[in-house]
Amino acid sequence: MRNLIYRTLVVVLGVLTMSSCADMLDDIKPKDKIDAGMMTESDLSKVVNGVYATMESHMSAMW
Repeated sequence: MRNLIYRTLVVVLGVLTMSSCADMLDDIKPKDKIDAGMMTESDLSKVVNGVYATMESHMSAMW
């Protein structure tokens, strides 16, 4: 009897873990990526200036 309950529990847990959230994971968009169609040239220059400013602040902190 105990063996039957254990096997049933293992099968149920196995089925639940195999089919839980596959569709949900396909819809997640990364927060650190930007679509190319959403940026203009002025936005791109602001991003480049921001990167350079961050690099400059890190380099000045080292010296």
